[in-house]
Amino acid sequence: MPAVSPEIRAQFKHFWDGTNTAPLIGVSYGKRGADSARLLKPWMGGDAGWAYARAVIRAHETGDFTAVTDALDVMEDEFDNRGHLGCSYGTVNLNTGAGCAAAFITQYARFYSDTVWFELNEPWLYDDIIALRPGVTSAYAETTFKAVDMAAARFKGKAPLTTLDLGGLADVLSSLRRTEGFFYDLADRPEEAKAGLIALRAVWKAFHDRMAAAIQPVNEGLHTSWTRVLSDTPYYPSQCDACAMVSPAMFDDVIWPTLSDEFSAYEKTLYHLDGTGEAVHLDTMCSNPSLRVIQWVPEPTVGHADPQYFPIYEKIIALGRRIVFNGFRGEIRELTGLLTRFPKEAFCVFLDAPDYDEASRLMDTFDIFL
Repeated sequence: MPAVSPEIRAQFKHFWDGTNTAPLIGVSYGKRGADSARLLKPWMGGDAGWAYARAVIRAHETGDFTAVTDALDVMEDEFDNRGHLGCSYGTVNLNTGAGCAAAFITQYARFYSDTVWFELNEPWLYDDIIALRPGVTSAYAETTFKAVDMAAARFKGKAPLTTLDLGGLADVLSSLRRTEGFFYDLADRPEEAKAGLIALRAVWKAFHDRMAAAIQPVNEGLHTSWTRVLSDTPYYPSQCDACAMVSPAMFDDVIWPTLSDEFSAYEKTLYHLDGTGEAVHLDTMCSNPSLRVIQWVPEPTVGHADPQYFPIYEKIIALGRRIVFNGFRGEIRELTGLLTRFPKEAFCVFLDAPDYDEASRLMDTFDIFL
């Protein structure tokens, strides 16, 4: 595939295997004259990154897939006008919103502010959730999978496609039960919550397998996601935002069995650790050998290099896992400080730059580590 060189493939293989001796640093940048905004339609909300998600919802509501074609035009222009240095490479992100598996079941997907919301106004009953079986579908799911097929046809031989962000099982259940209802369930109805997660695991896997069947002929044996971590074997960026509010005992009893099963479905996989609230579960998560990489996101107003996070980095590294930053909140000197303080080979960092000159300057900054 022209978008990913053999050198980049090798870098990520060593990163996953823990045999790399240098950090992975990737910088993407806008090419001179790039102007994807000219292709944005009024209904896209002025944000190219959400054009595909808005197009899927529009196609679902109207039956007109011209919207998806319009979004793919924007995405292709974005792909053509991004350059890459280091371990960065071009991808096409099939962004339909985090946790879209819930909408495949309920057909509820709405834009609020700058994201898609899947949480129902009224919760589903557990009897209905537990009765779900693989093969369940909906008009919204079929619209999304048709949009995936359209993206596969457009980008075959040109660019790797990311997996859909189906969502973590507990987060999908939170959408079906509503967030506050799910947390009450963990305390008051844990057996039903566990049964719901087990049912959703099988349904989720069927959705994932269908998506993979559409994407893999395009990706020619490569696998990637919204985290941009490349792999030569399948993986999914697992997540469980709900576990930030759950005690270790409750996590181990209710959430961990299906999350661990999700990890074990892959030879190697990645977890999206969103904030310090989830870090309390690291020991449990890393007891599964399939989990190799932690994609870390700090709290919204705190930088990646804040000393409060040093114990988390130390813990992840001590547990033998690698760390990914998608973007870096802080000064570049703070990032170089992290690479000096901790084993540099533990990190993979993706950065964005406005142009080639700035991207080159950034890469030069990291020469001493590479």
